[in-house]
Amino acid sequence: MTTETNGRTGAELAAALDRFGSDLARWPDGAPAAEARAALLGDRAFRGSWEVWRDVEQSLDAARAACDAEIARSGALERIRA
Repeated sequence: MTTETNGRTGAELAAALDRFGSDLARWPDGAPAAEARAALLGDRAFRGSWEVWRDVEQSLDAARAACDAEIARSGALERIRA
């Protein structure tokens, strides 16, 4: 069962979350970011999906930073450029 938030179903908001990610400020114009913000407060299922996306994105950011640090530490990029 999907919930309805300001005219959008929970499924539509979940699809937008899958498409654009958890940072609602980065959603493009025309995306239902305002409705998603309201759903974060009023729709437990959407909030749970958003939290999962946020955690995945934070994990990917940490992994990317660790890879970048290892590349910088090892000098691999300089060897490739040489």
